[in-house]
Amino acid sequence: MPGLYKIGFTTQSVQVRISDLSRGTSVPAAFYKVLDITTYNPAAVERDVHLILRDARSNARREFFQFTSDTEAAASVLVAAGQSGFYQPVTDNRAGDALYAKPEPVKEISEQEMKLRQIRAKHYIAHFRAILDGEVTYE
Repeated sequence: MPGLYKIGFTTQSVQVRISDLSRGTSVPAAFYKVLDITTYNPAAVERDVHLILRDARSNARREFFQFTSDTEAAASVLVAAGQSGFYQPVTDNRAGDALYAKPEPVKEISEQEMKLRQIRAKHYIAHFRAILDGEVTYE
């Protein structure tokens, strides 16, 4: 469905997960990848991203979010992941560690802290979108 984006993590390859999701007969079109990130604690990052982007969520019980474009979806997820207290990208020199890493316990975040993260994320998303649209340039 145009404008709906699935945001979640998988323990299998992204391509296998996309194939699994697209296989159902109730899916009007095949899923495709807009963005994937690798992190050491995907469950915690996913939780924070879902909380930060909750205003864009199409159904509180599903992992689907509404955005106007692939660019907006990718920018929103990147900013929200950056706002997460857990996001740490997997780099080449630590990639082996990620395969065997045990996730850290998910710490509770106060409602006030989450609202602050949402406000920051909305600002960063708008700024990032303006950059991608060529409305802001750096010299």
